[in-house]
Amino acid sequence: MGRTLSKSSGVGSPEARASCSNVTHMWRGEESLTRRCTPKPFIRWVGGKRFLAGRITAAAPTSFGKYFEPFLGSGAVFFQLEPSASILGDLNPDLICAYEVVRDSVEDVVDWLEEHSTQDADAYYFMRSMRPTTAVARAGRFLFLNRTAFNGVWRVNRQGEYNVPYGYRRREDLVGADGLRAASVALSKAQLVCDDFETTLASASEGDLVYVDPPYTVRHNSNGFRKYNETLFSWKDQIRLAEVLNGLAINRCHVIVSNASNADVLALYPRSLYQRQMVTRKSLIAGTASSRATCEEVLLVSEGSHA
Repeated sequence: MGRTLSKSSGVGSPEARASCSNVTHMWRGEESLTRRCTPKPFIRWVGGKRFLAGRITAAAPTSFGKYFEPFLGSGAVFFQLEPSASILGDLNPDLICAYEVVRDSVEDVVDWLEEHSTQDADAYYFMRSMRPTTAVARAGRFLFLNRTAFNGVWRVNRQGEYNVPYGYRRREDLVGADGLRAASVALSKAQLVCDDFETTLASASEGDLVYVDPPYTVRHNSNGFRKYNETLFSWKDQIRLAEVLNGLAINRCHVIVSNASNADVLALYPRSLYQRQMVTRKSLIAGTASSRATCEEVLLVSEGSHA
């Protein structure tokens, strides 16, 4: 079941959260990591919801069944909730491969990153040109590029080739081994799906929690990736998504949606089904903090989903 099945027990209960800092896990035969209560995202992602994760989890119900997230990205909400059963999806095969390898073979990807930890332009463009032949190498390359590219952007051309320039910012800890290990524990009970959102949400039923953060495809005062997103997720997809989510809300799933604050988007989600919360934030896409505009987003929470 979900984050907590009762107010007195379960992963999400106060008692469990108070004691989980004492839980240790075995890595290479040693007790080398103490699990954090809330593992942090290990992937940078344009549109990621780290800034909003606390607000979203506060809007989630105290108890729920399975957790569903069909646009996984950085997984900020998943890692903060730490559900005990979940289905996580995304259409990006490199992203899903990285999550699968971290879940199933975390020490292998840690070793790979330690062996490929040089941070300079030559190393970056060599890595960008690589065509990995194993899942571990594919995941390691993804994480290396994600951590050293300009703003952590993941963008491919029509040939499917990654084409983001070097970011020229060195990380003190490129590997982030402890963070990957903590994420591996959190992902251990998650099912990962590389497919359309309808497939990911197909088994959601009454009492489950669904969080959706689709690519923004409408004119939005911070979304420099709007045109790029439209090639991945069209306005027709937005309509199709809303129809699926409205049906789930009617069938008593707990549904939470974050999206652009736009009249056309809001019209897809009736007030009879959702409460609306407006959110103002700084865009994270621009190269410097001073050039990042303020933008408005909306958080839609289905009636009956509130804690």
